[in-house]
Amino acid sequence: MPASSIRPSNRPRLTRLGALVGTASLAVAPLVVVQGTASASSTPAIHAANIPNYSGVLENHASRTLYLLSIEKGAKLHCVAKTCLTLWLPLLVPTATRSIVVAGTVKGKIGFVARSKTQKQVTVNTYPVYAFKGDKGPNQSNGEAVAADGGTWSMLRAAAKSAAATPVAPLLQSGTAGKYTSVLEDATHLTLYALSVETGGTLHCTGSCLTFWPPLLVTSSTTSIAVAAGVKGKIGFISRGSSKQVTFNSFPVYTYSGDSGANQSNGENLMLDGGTWDLASATATTAAGTQIPPK
Repeated sequence: MPASSIRPSNRPRLTRLGALVGTASLAVAPLVVVQGTASASSTPAIHAANIPNYSGVLENHASRTLYLLSIEKGAKLHCVAKTCLTLWLPLLVPTATRSIVVAGTVKGKIGFVARSKTQKQVTVNTYPVYAFKGDKGPNQSNGEAVAADGGTWSMLRAAAKSAAATPVAPLLQSGTAGKYTSVLEDATHLTLYALSVETGGTLHCTGSCLTFWPPLLVTSSTTSIAVAAGVKGKIGFISRGSSKQVTFNSFPVYTYSGDSGANQSNGENLMLDGGTWDLASATATTAAGTQIPPK
């Protein structure tokens, strides 16, 4: 989870920056930062973008996804060792920089934290931001949910206005839906359901069924997804047209059109489509325990 020209005259000076770990970082994610006062005619240094499986994430000018380290909230730098900075490339500007140009889709508070006598790092909602060397091209998310360097690396929500809302939520989470706890939910906390006859990944919900039960889809190239703490089951995928549907303990999972918002359970125990629809238990580790019985 949800974008970004410079006039031939009177344009801000552009500075091409290296990273703290040498020129290798330029090959991975070259950074061009606009110094001076932000204006509509300047190239944004950061912008929002929709990338495979996520919308509105923060990127640099070269469409390389930006990340934060969970324990660096408040601009307290922990990624300082060469081993960290070789993989995680700080978004740097010269010390004299007072502002950077951002796209209108970026709502967070921009700041800076000192990195050396000559450079400082851009922060968003107090989080220092980095590109990831493991992203080999634009619009990738290989750094999402990597546990390292004393915390967890996460993408940033470009529209977030507070530190708490800044990390991008994993695609699968555990939440509460009405009187049910430890319920499997998507990144927006919509409840996820499983159809009893689809255990083993045999699809029965097709055609008009999909109008009521939208499948949780990812791109066809997806091989793994980020999950939050409390999600214990086995994640898999099944082909669904040109996309893949996420499976949980071999059950394809769906949201329900009858849930008008987050954390609802209106689809629980509905007997339709050749079987029974039930909430999926985030803590279940077997197919037999995946569907939550009605209370």
